[in-house]
Amino acid sequence: MRWLFLLLFTLNLYALEMGVDIYNELKTKDGIFVDKTTNFIWQDNPAAKNTLKSWYEAKKYCHDLELNGFNDWMLPSKKELLTLYQRKDELRYQAPSFYWSASSGFYNTEDAWYVLFYNAYSNYYFKEFRLFTCCIRQRKVYFLNFPSRKE
Repeated sequence: MRWLFLLLFTLNLYALEMGVDIYNELKTKDGIFVDKTTNFIWQDNPAAKNTLKSWYEAKKYCHDLELNGFNDWMLPSKKELLTLYQRKDELRYQAPSFYWSASSGFYNTEDAWYVLFYNAYSNYYFKEFRLFTCCIRQRKVYFLNFPSRKE
């Protein structure tokens, strides 16, 4: 077990040293968009543009989604959706329409916030209404802390 850990650790260090970015590979061929600024990984496949769901269905869909080897997807918050809107021109499969957020309404819990991917307008609406869904996951970033050499 220890040798396997050392092998994987060495390969990761080599990849970092060589400037290999595995997320660029994933972005171009596996139905996701990697936002290196926010460290979010977004669903960017035809299902994000072609399927309307209620808010409840959208939460379940993201929770159950298995895409590109990941199964820890979730419905994004309103704030997270607004960060994606700023990068919308880099996406392949997003409709200029309404997308659900995980954020419930402020005054009424029967409502949830949405973001319009045409002009970033956001408001809340009945959770039973059918809107588009785009799932998100947090990109794991690991930092290596090596002790400094004292001479």
